[in-house]
Amino acid sequence: MLEDVIGSDAFGKGLKLIYSRYKYEQAGWDELQKCFEDASGRKLDKFFGGWLAENYIAEFDVDKAGYKAVMDGYETSFTIKNHYENLNYPLEIVVRTDKGDTVSTQYIDTKDKEIVIKTKERPSELVIDPQYKTARMLDRTEVYPAFYGLWGKYPKAVFVSAKNKTKYESVLKMINNAEVYSDDVNPYQYNDKILIFLDRDNAAYKKYYGVNAPVIRSDFEMISSLHPLYTDRMTYIIHTSDAETAEKNIARASHYGKYSSLSLENGRLMPKLAESWQGNRFILYDDRQGERVQSAINIKTIIDENPYAKVFYVGESHTSYAHHENQLEFIRRLNEAGKKVAVGLEMVQKPFQQALDDYVAGKISEKEMLIRTEYYDRWKFDFRMYMPIFRYAKENGIPLVALNTPQEITKKVSAGGIKSLDAEDLKQIPDSIEYTDGAYRENLTTIFSMHPMGKDFENFYEAQLLWDETMADSADKYMKANPDRLMVIIAGNGHIRYRSSIPERLFRRNLLNYVAVCQDEENRPGIADYVLYPAESEYDASPMLGVGLDDKDGKLKVVEVSDKSAAQVGGVLKDDILTGFNGVQLKDLATLKLELLYAEKGREYDMKVLRGDKTENLKIKF
Repeated sequence: MLEDVIGSDAFGKGLKLIYSRYKYEQAGWDELQKCFEDASGRKLDKFFGGWLAENYIAEFDVDKAGYKAVMDGYETSFTIKNHYENLNYPLEIVVRTDKGDTVSTQYIDTKDKEIVIKTKERPSELVIDPQYKTARMLDRTEVYPAFYGLWGKYPKAVFVSAKNKTKYESVLKMINNAEVYSDDVNPYQYNDKILIFLDRDNAAYKKYYGVNAPVIRSDFEMISSLHPLYTDRMTYIIHTSDAETAEKNIARASHYGKYSSLSLENGRLMPKLAESWQGNRFILYDDRQGERVQSAINIKTIIDENPYAKVFYVGESHTSYAHHENQLEFIRRLNEAGKKVAVGLEMVQKPFQQALDDYVAGKISEKEMLIRTEYYDRWKFDFRMYMPIFRYAKENGIPLVALNTPQEITKKVSAGGIKSLDAEDLKQIPDSIEYTDGAYRENLTTIFSMHPMGKDFENFYEAQLLWDETMADSADKYMKANPDRLMVIIAGNGHIRYRSSIPERLFRRNLLNYVAVCQDEENRPGIADYVLYPAESEYDASPMLGVGLDDKDGKLKVVEVSDKSAAQVGGVLKDDILTGFNGVQLKDLATLKLELLYAEKGREYDMKVLRGDKTENLKIKF
């Protein structure tokens, strides 16, 4: 532990100092401490004082373990709640991802130690002290059942029926410090002892566990289990076919104290060892989140089960970061499996394809791509949720494909139907539009009744048809021009569920095998091929000013300022006109959102506002 505190170099120097200063002399703890302090340049009073003065070892709880996404990866955070404040110690922490482990040694020197560890990939597991370098109390999951307790010091209660007692005489002779009871007694009254059940038909075992003993098929078998109440002891069941077999094998079995089960058949020994947790472990992200007839599966399984699929539809709720993480997981796994992937995007409209191409090719920056696609005018959701997908595509040369209808056309159809489009507009919509009734129309009727969009349902219906048909048509044209690529289409769940939106419309065009995946949808028959239920996932959202804005005529007028918001603290007032942020002229809300996208928490930014006829220079800190 001391080596972990001061480092291997300083520890080695300290040993050399002890040797050089006290060769052929006595040295006490004070002298050793002084040598290591001189070698490391650190005061070690707390470390030596705690471990020499106290009669306990390290014990702690792990509180609030979780992770969140940040701009360039993930942060795993948790608190070590130290039981004994006077006892300081190093603790090796491992954050596990499917790309490898990030290892950090933390010095626990306070009652509550908050720890944050950053990784590039999404963390799946947190492991505390996997190599057991710290002298500490073990968590129950780290103790595996083994036979050493049979021969150990603790008092034991042995349960055996009268008819089987003779058969197990040699076993009873081997077990010391034991009281023998009939198997018809209640074993719960002996819970403070190690419990030993003799024979697979043991009635006390069934009373204790509520089930029959495990199926035992060999001549001689021993199985250990963790005691239900005590972490430092076990329970055991021993079975033999006859007294001779028991006598021949029980002495031999005493040499296998570290094993959890032994099985002998015709004298052949087949030992087995149960695995411990190897460190105090916490699952941060479990990718077994899907359902297939009530069977939990992960994304890798979905991909492996569909080797011939050419299209993967992965649905989303636009504001769920966990859904976007899963979309990236599909893209990443397919790409790493050697598939040539393209990503179809609902959130980018067809006229802006060149901007996506230039971005992936490295010709323009991410910010320029967002400006040219008019992202914050046309989609509006925080780009930080989609940022990992876009960046992974760029890093790996994966084409991004704009699928959606220009909003100018969608607005026209919502107001006056397809018949209202002029000749130029008609050139931008698919040649083939299939009017679908049934569940598709019923679903749209429900949505329209809850959120009326215009006065005419038929116009709304045609606008949604056009939206889905255009995305299917865009994907079809790309795939025909690039037949070697499969496509991952990311879109709202509503465009995927029951397959009647995009999936069947693209299938009508290309007849290619596809997989439909929805997320956090009720698992009704036919809703999709798979439904994923990911755990909620935090992410580092773009900072917010905390104002309500009226975006008209090239002016951003403040109509409301939230209490204790960054804007209020910075001095923004109602009726101010926001004119500049971080040196950028603010001409509309999209420009402001783009600047906030790259703003960092903890930093201070210049903001200009027009107050009456006077410009005020303010400081905004998130």
